[in-house]
Amino acid sequence: WKKKLDRYQSKGIVDIEATISGPLRGAGPDVRANMALSKGQLKENNTGGIVKNIDLQLSYTKVSGKDLIQIRQCSGELESGKFLVSGSIANLQQPLIDLDLETATQLQHVKKFLALDTLQQCAGSLEIKAQLKGPLKRFENVSGMSWEQVNITGSALLHDGILQLKESSRIIHNLQASIQLDNKDAQIRELKGNLGNSDFSIEGNVKNLLPFLFDPEERLEVNASLNCNQLDFGSFVEKQENSSQKSKEYRFTLPKRIHYKLQSSIQHFTFNRMQADRIVCTLDGAEETLNIQSLHFESAGGSANAQLQISRTASNQYAVICQAQLQNIDIQKLFYQFDNFGQNYITDQQIRGKTSVQLNLSVPFTESLKIVENDLISQVSVSIDQGQIIELEVLQQIAEYIRKNKFLAPFVDEDKLAEKLKNISFSKMENTIDIRDRMIRIPQMDIKSSVMDISAQGTHSFDNVVDYTIGFNLRDILIKKNNADEQDDRLGRQIFVYMKGTTSNPQFGMDKDASKQNRKLALDQEKQNIKALLKEEFGLFKKDVKVGEYKEKKDQKTATTTIEWEGYNDNQPVQSTETKESLRDNKPQTQESPKRENDKGKKLPRWLQEKPDETKKTP
Repeated sequence: WKKKLDRYQSKGIVDIEATISGPLRGAGPDVRANMALSKGQLKENNTGGIVKNIDLQLSYTKVSGKDLIQIRQCSGELESGKFLVSGSIANLQQPLIDLDLETATQLQHVKKFLALDTLQQCAGSLEIKAQLKGPLKRFENVSGMSWEQVNITGSALLHDGILQLKESSRIIHNLQASIQLDNKDAQIRELKGNLGNSDFSIEGNVKNLLPFLFDPEERLEVNASLNCNQLDFGSFVEKQENSSQKSKEYRFTLPKRIHYKLQSSIQHFTFNRMQADRIVCTLDGAEETLNIQSLHFESAGGSANAQLQISRTASNQYAVICQAQLQNIDIQKLFYQFDNFGQNYITDQQIRGKTSVQLNLSVPFTESLKIVENDLISQVSVSIDQGQIIELEVLQQIAEYIRKNKFLAPFVDEDKLAEKLKNISFSKMENTIDIRDRMIRIPQMDIKSSVMDISAQGTHSFDNVVDYTIGFNLRDILIKKNNADEQDDRLGRQIFVYMKGTTSNPQFGMDKDASKQNRKLALDQEKQNIKALLKEEFGLFKKDVKVGEYKEKKDQKTATTTIEWEGYNDNQPVQSTETKESLRDNKPQTQESPKRENDKGKKLPRWLQEKPDETKKTP
């Protein structure tokens, strides 16, 4: 006990009256003593914190090796405020305390006197009325006592508090607290304050409060409700000064000694550009792990349901596992709030629509909130309704490629195509995107737009290296008659353009492999449809579960031409393929076919011009 007092300078007048009797051996003599201290003072050597005008009256007895201190009165003054203590302490080797404590003082003066170096800032008016009863357990080989078995009853009030932990950038101010103490636990009747731009209000129960405050090995358990009108996540995340960059970086940490379960309601949430409203969830955390369960919020014009787990996996890393469903989200606002997901290839200025998303995500991040890209794994099912793609640069680059392509350029109104690609509207688009190994993989998707049909697939690396294949229907890009009632002329075959390289310097060309695959798929679908017809009409293929229902084709014009793209070479002229009837008749054309022109005067070659309808000939 003397060692604990060595850091204090003491003053005062002491009167002692004692009787000591008995043998020195064994448990030692019996001791009976009375002590009175007046004008006492204790001053902490390092901080200068002082308690003065100490008035102490106590008795000490030691009989048959058992000792007892009876405190009849102990009062004093801190730099502001007073305290009163009375009660008893039995068995100084393993103390059993029974004390009444009452104080009204300033928190900063308590911190100063007790030299609480775990607190950077500590202020506010503190009032305590408490009774402490139970055994204090001495730690083995450690200077300190365990308060685990001490029962506390009473109340504590804090007004206008300020609290900041050492080496923390987070400062709680306007802290108001009303706590009812019950044994080792506490009932939080009110705990509210501000943290940066955020406010919070907590009500609930806290277990093991006093042992947690005095014993670095003890755990605190909190079961409460958390309500916020405004929560800025940046206020809750540590910031640390980066001397080399003259900037502040985030430092995310989860508490080690606190187990908490919070039923949370947050009216408005912000983090950088991100915003969300009317958040409800359950926060369940322990030992640097946080589970966010039953999370629901509104954002970007829609709503979301999710659950997350955040846990420490290494000395400076955490891992997030997330499952989420987003519904009716304004995709432009989504891109803006997430700062276009760290890229400028497709921005919030170029995309519109309402999106629904099914997200599965596993991603590590560092304490500074930087994503560990190599280990990011995600699967995202996306559906976009009433969408728009506005002035996307890559589509204009494709139009420019077609303009320069000597094979396609003669048959395309390039300016009209470029104009079509400036603003593409579509009713619905769906796809499931896979992200892993720093690569975004986009399976083939079809966009049925207002001006043309487009298909796309490919990969996009985190280093902006791309490998896309983009397909167009020929009837959308070739010169056609200006006839709104014109039926599908069977030029519905697709042309595929690849885009490879980097987003800053993409290279374009004809993707012949994609064309072959597309024709094979169409042929397989046609075979399945024929099987379906045979099954329906003649009962064949009954045991083949892959055979579906027959889909009747709409009336179409006779094919005017067949284009074989796989034989195309950028450096060679293209030979057209004659129609089947021409090959059968093997007769030269005697009448020149009519010529068709577009607004720029470009002429279709003879092999692309419409052939007279053979069905109208007289038998």
